[in-house]
Amino acid sequence: KYKVDLINQYQDGKLIFEIHDIVGNSKVDSIMMKGFTITKTKIEKDSLKFQEFKCDTLTLYNTGQFFQNFRAYFSNNIVFSVPPSQDELTIASGNNDNLIYCKYSKQLGLIVDTLILVDECDRIIKIPFEVQVEPNIYEGESGCGVKIRLITSNKYLYIISNEIISSKFTGNIQVFNIIGNLVYSKSYNKESFEENIDLNTGIYFIIITDQSGNQHYEKILITY
Repeated sequence: KYKVDLINQYQDGKLIFEIHDIVGNSKVDSIMMKGFTITKTKIEKDSLKFQEFKCDTLTLYNTGQFFQNFRAYFSNNIVFSVPPSQDELTIASGNNDNLIYCKYSKQLGLIVDTLILVDECDRIIKIPFEVQVEPNIYEGESGCGVKIRLITSNKYLYIISNEIISSKFTGNIQVFNIIGNLVYSKSYNKESFEENIDLNTGIYFIIITDQSGNQHYEKILITY
């Protein structure tokens, strides 16, 4: 009994062997050996807005002579994820299939993760992913026709023309100025609202507390 490994685990190979019996007869034979023969399309760099949810597909190819059965998951599994229906795949020889993966941008900046593919022999293929998460930008005009620009990473509300505008929000909103003074505070219960507030040019900090007690901290910049 012998254990034989492929020189390249990611290509199919052939084992050639010669058999001799006790009277001197011999026979040369061979068997094919299965590699982990999955390749991919080129992954384009992507960008998302803060707290945007998006799903895409990655085309995977089986370039070998055997069926490929493997699992797929992301190493960090925070921003990038593989739906449960997609975590085990089978691709026939010479065929391709699309792996669905999703992105939920929970933080700003450049987010990197690694897609892990693992076959039944525990061989691993690593595929790097990255996405640039940008803040949401709202632009408009004040009542006097002065342009206003708001940069925010907040999904609950936005402020424009000195108004707080939100949709079906339940919880409490507090707005503080740059020196820590509370300039606005109010509780809402499944309300859509537009409310005038008096905000000057500058940086403001928002604490949003939802109905479950979870808090979201936000910094906004108002420029005229």
